[in-house]
Formats: sequence, C-alpha cells, structure tokens
Amino acid sequence: MAKSEIKMKMSLDTSGVKASLKKAKDSVSKFASSSTGKMGALATGGIAAVVAGFVAAGLAAVRFGKDMINLSALANTNFDDFQKLAHGAKTVGVEQDKLADILKDTGDKIGDFLETGGGAMADYFENIAPLIGQTADEFRGLSGADALQKYYDGLQQANLDQETMTFYMEAIASDSTALIPLLKDGGAAFKQLGEEAENSGLLMEQSTAESLKRASEAIENFKTKATIKAGEIMAMFAILGGKGPNDQALADAAAKDKIAAQSRRGGVELLREEGTDFNATEMRILSDMTTSTEELTRVMEKNGLVLWDLHEAAAYIRKEEKEKAAEAAAEAAAVSRRNDRKIEAAKKELALVEPLAKAREKLAKAEEGARVSGLSDAAKLDNMRKQKLYLEYRISNIEKWAGARRRPKTNEDELELAEAKLELVNLKSEMTKAHEANQKKIKAGLEKRGE
Repeated sequence: MAKSEIKMKMSLDTSGVKASLKKAKDSVSKFASSSTGKMGALATGGIAAVVAGFVAAGLAAVRFGKDMINLSALANTNFDDFQKLAHGAKTVGVEQDKLADILKDTGDKIGDFLETGGGAMADYFENIAPLIGQTADEFRGLSGADALQKYYDGLQQANLDQETMTFYMEAIASDSTALIPLLKDGGAAFKQLGEEAENSGLLMEQSTAESLKRASEAIENFKTKATIKAGEIMAMFAILGGKGPNDQALADAAAKDKIAAQSRRGGVELLREEGTDFNATEMRILSDMTTSTEELTRVMEKNGLVLWDLHEAAAYIRKEEKEKAAEAAAEAAAVSRRNDRKIEAAKKELALVEPLAKAREKLAKAEEGARVSGLSDAAKLDNMRKQKLYLEYRISNIEKWAGARRRPKTNEDELELAEAKLELVNLKSEMTKAHEANQKKIKAGLEKRGE
C-alpha cells in the first residue's frame, strides 16, 4: 500500500463534516431516546460524557493547529518538517515551543554574523569553519532546522572533544546540546523519527492547521465581543440608576460607582460638544448619579434626544478610557518583555564565560609547555626553580589566610591547597630528574675532554 494511502488525513471538508455530523446527530438522538427509556439517568450521563469528550478533543485540536502554525513560522521551518522535528525532539525531552526557540536563535545568530561579521558565531566561523573548508555563505537562506544541522555537521567533522562541542552548541542556542543524539550523522535519528510520525498518521496537514487557527481566532473574537457587550450592559444599568444582576459580587462598589459617574459626566460633555445646548442646570441633573430615570428622560427629550443617547455617549467615553488603559498595559508589557530578553541574553552570555575561561586556561598551559620545551636543559631547570618558588609562596599564602577569623576556610581552599601541594611534589620530582640528567651530561662532557 502506498504511503499516501496509509497516511491518516486530517482535512476539514466542510460539506462532508456537516453531512457526517447530521447523520451522527440523528443516530445519537435515537440512541439517547432508546437508552434513556431503558437505563434512565445512567444512559443520559454516559452520552453527556461522550459529548464532553468530543468537545475537549476539538478544543485541543484547535490549540494544536494554532500552535503548530505559529511555532513553525517562529522557527523559520517548513510546517511539515517542523512537526517531524518536534516529534523527534520530544524523545530527548525538548518540547515543541523550546525547539522553536532553539531554531529561531540559530537563525538569528547566523544572520547576525552574515550581516555584521561578529556576534556569538564569530568563534565558529573563525576557528572551526576554515578547518573543514566551510564558508558563512553556505548558511545564507537556510531554514532554522537546516542551519542547525549544517552547524552541527561542521562541529562533528572537526572531531571536537565533548567539552568543546558543548561550548559551541550552547553558543548557538541554549539547551541545543540535548538535540545532539538526533543531529548526529546528518540528522539520521531526526529523519527516522519524522518518517515514523508521518507513517503513523501523527502529522496534521497545513490546510487543517490553518482552518483550526482561523477557528481559534474566531473563538477569541467571540469571547472579546461577549465581554464588551456584558460591560456595556452593566454600564447601562449604572447610568439608569439601577443595579446590575452581579452588583453584589463586585469587590468594591464605591470604585464601580466612581467609574460610572466619570463615564456619565464624560458622556454629557460629549453630547454638548456635538451640539446639544444643555444649560447649567440640565448639565448638573444629567451628571448626578442619583437623578431618577424619569427626570433623565425628561431632560433628554426636552433637547430632542432619548435616554439611550446618553447611554451611548457614556459607553463611548468608557471605551476610550479602556483603550487608553489597554495601550498603557501593552506598553508596560512590551517594556517587561524587553527587560526579560535582556536578562535572558545576559544569562546566555554568562553561560559562555566559564567554558571560555577554561579553554583559555588550557591554551595558556599549552603555550607555556611549548615555550619550556624549546629551552636548554639549564634554562628548563631555572624555569622549574621559579615555578617552585611560586608554588611555595602560593601554599604559604593559602595556609596563612584560609581559616582566618574574617574569612573561614572553605572546601575550595582545601581543594586549592591540595592541588598546589601535589603540583609542588611533582615539580620537585621533575627537578630532581632534570638535575641528574644535567649532571650526567656535564660528567660525560668532562670525560670526553679527558680523552
């Protein structure tokens, strides 16, 4: 059987769905009628549970479709490919939203180097890429997933040790090290797990996901409209001097009355600005929250208006106030997000400092070893004497200050002291051997002269 025949299709054929639902509805109705007569409340409850299960599954599908559309776009990766990658990443504990962040960071940092020649990827393109004949232009235009795979392939080809591999992986994206088992050998595990997901019908078609995303947006819009309408109804109750059905549930009635009064006064001012010639007395009557409905109606009709006009004007003022508050909240949220990104960037930079310091320390030791190996025997012995004096001073200093009253001795002190003493013992042993070797050379030279 062909792959396309065994793949589970998840399309939203509207006409087919409507027909199937109608048929299912008729069947369920007949089943419910028959079962209720036979089993009473138990049958009714069972049907309710089945319906609730379908509703929950439907809402989960809506969320999944919307998330997959958004996350694949964030990762700059094909919709189907992202689903396959997400299925594989989950096997190593990386959820789909974290995977999207990793792929986005990969694209951002490589793009930064392509544009500026600097950033977090400078070390890779200066130290690793030249060793394997790779150029930065090879990354241009790649998706987030393809860029990460190519980046890891380069590291693997360079045959780095585990510590250095971790350093470079974390440099491109935090927690990307967890994906190494899937990225090995050209992403073989990623490909295998993705094919398994596709063959098992675990992938949603993009057209389905887009339909579900539109459904999600429609649901959110409906919720927003319902909330606004409920607010308008509550405001109307306040303007008319009555109490809303949920008035007793409000935590602070005084604050509610203050907001309603402000909206009422603003509405009266708005009607006046639009040409209604209220006199001072009428302004006071309309702005007073204790004025009866009959009096409000009389004043409005006297000026050629109806009471609903006052409600509409007050609601408009309230809407403007809400929009201003929403803008202020959005700006505060944007500032908070910017601060969060700065903090996250600082954490990532801090995570790079320790491995980089270790790498520099190793390099310094290697350079020192290369320098010493090029010295004469006498110069090497003299260099060892200097190292011995430094170690003795270091040990003395640790023993003098560690454990002092103002600075109690710590485990780090103990470890540093032990390491220094061990290094001194090894150095003395090397000095003895070097001294003996030097004496033998001198003796051999003297004997040769005597001949």
